Amino acid sequence: TLASQSLSGSGMVKGHHSQPALRESVLALTVANHPGLLLSEYDEVSTILYDNRELQRLWPVLLGTAAALGPKLSRELLMEELERQGFASLIASLEQQVRNARLWTATAEAAEEDARDGYLQTMALHKRTKALSRQKVELEREIAEATEAGDETRMMQLMLALQEVHQEGLRLENQEAIIEGFGVMSGRVKG
Repeated sequence: TLASQSLSGSGMVKGHHSQPALRESVLALTVANHPGLLLSEYDEVSTILYDNRELQRLWPVLLGTAAALGPKLSRELLMEELERQGFASLIASLEQQVRNARLWTATAEAAEEDARDGYLQTMALHKRTKALSRQKVELEREIAEATEAGDETRMMQLMLALQEVHQEGLRLENQEAIIEGFGVMSGRVKG
């Protein structure tokens, strides 16, 4: 049988050199297209940890450029500097990935309010995904310890907890939030 497109495109199969996870692309592109988020959400934006290596390279350059531009910060100046620093193809790839997924709130055309709402929603999902990943690693470590100690009761409890974490991860992967009135500022209408 052939692997599903989402599985074959996942970081687990392709590795961290491939296209970033969609959620990571949305976060990075939204901030790049709407650098005002750097001002209003700086504490959170500055602490985003990406799994994708290209985004790991991009992020300090983006943050440093924003800091250097200060009050002159604009999308145009930020994009010019990112291009000068060699990130044009990465930005184009992120843009294509986001447009293919029809996540218009990450694009430059989205109104600031819609971009902020999309960013906040994506950031909440990103944080929850990271927390589940850490929880999974911890449970796997505890399962290994319980197995080594021969504690079957504890191992079974931990396995059930791991299964719950896995199910929550699957729910997050499939989650699409619908916010009443979302997109109105950008001219999007329901239906």
